Amino acid sequence: MNITKYLIDVEKVGLVLALGALAVGLWHLREIRKVIRETRAQEEEAKTHTAALQKQRDEIKQISGDIKEIAGSISTRYVDTFPRNLPSIIDLIDRTTSSLCIVTDTPAYGHYSNPSAFEQYRLKLQVLASPDKNITINLLTYDDSKRNFYAKHQFGITEITQLRERDSYKAYFAYWKNKRQPKTMDDFYKLIHENNDKFRRELGQYDNIKICETDNQLPIFLWMRDENEAIFSFYNYGLSPREVSFRTNDQKLLAVLTEMANVAFENSRRYEPQPEVK
Repeated sequence: MNITKYLIDVEKVGLVLALGALAVGLWHLREIRKVIRETRAQEEEAKTHTAALQKQRDEIKQISGDIKEIAGSISTRYVDTFPRNLPSIIDLIDRTTSSLCIVTDTPAYGHYSNPSAFEQYRLKLQVLASPDKNITINLLTYDDSKRNFYAKHQFGITEITQLRERDSYKAYFAYWKNKRQPKTMDDFYKLIHENNDKFRRELGQYDNIKICETDNQLPIFLWMRDENEAIFSFYNYGLSPREVSFRTNDQKLLAVLTEMANVAFENSRRYEPQPEVK
């Protein structure tokens, strides 16, 4: 065998394999560069989309802020009808820092119609009444006879069976499971009176709460905090009368509401707890 020729042939084969490997490497390099270019293009596209999304978020945030600012600049706004107005009233009470004025038909406002919200209402008032808060609370409601008169007018029925069919009745005794259900309408009105009297006595134990009562017609119901914000309610009349509530921080309207409350208090008398009837 010619060794020299054999080595030359081997070198030729090696050269061919090397060139083939180089070609494959170059092809892979081109593909890698293509992938890199595509990846960079995708990154740039993603950055563009991200920037666009961020811009949209910023615009939405700005619009949301503008809406809140506009809503906040409306000094008098609709709240809701009774008893769905209670959460807003509770919120107002919760933000009281120096004084609270309440003018309403019953001490235990919403106790029957929205018992769960009333429990929050009760607790918020008791927290405000604690001596360490140093908050002045004035409460004016109808006296017992006037309140009973309006309760009978509100329910407008004579048979307890009719009342038991109402959703409000079912919801009340579903919430207060341990309460004995009334057998007659007189028993029902007695229950309502006892609820109001109990809560009024509880509030009467606090030194910084002044409780008054009246038999005069109250033109509005009112919850005013710190003399700079109020929720006020009145009845609309017609085929379906209901209590409608509004919130205001309009200074001129607050001045009118304050004057109305002052007149109502001037024509009232201080509540004096009577011995409980056993």
